Amino acid sequence: MLDGRQFINSDNLKSRIIHFLNSIEGLDDFRKFIDDMEAFRNNLTHGNSSQAIDDVKKSYDNMLNKFEYFCIEKNILNIL
Repeated sequence: MLDGRQFINSDNLKSRIIHFLNSIEGLDDFRKFIDDMEAFRNNLTHGNSSQAIDDVKKSYDNMLNKFEYFCIEKNILNIL
């Protein structure tokens, strides 16, 4: 069993994680989706969104659709 220091500092584990991530088809699109969601959340949280309410709802629906595609349909990170 690995202790925390071995896990965090393991070059082998780091290499395996990088290899796994590099093997994921569409990872760049998923990363852009995460960045877009963070920017959207940040704008709404801090009230500096100039979007109309209808546009916010459309953006939110679009984000939910992308989430469903990446995380449910495609299971991009191969979870479970």
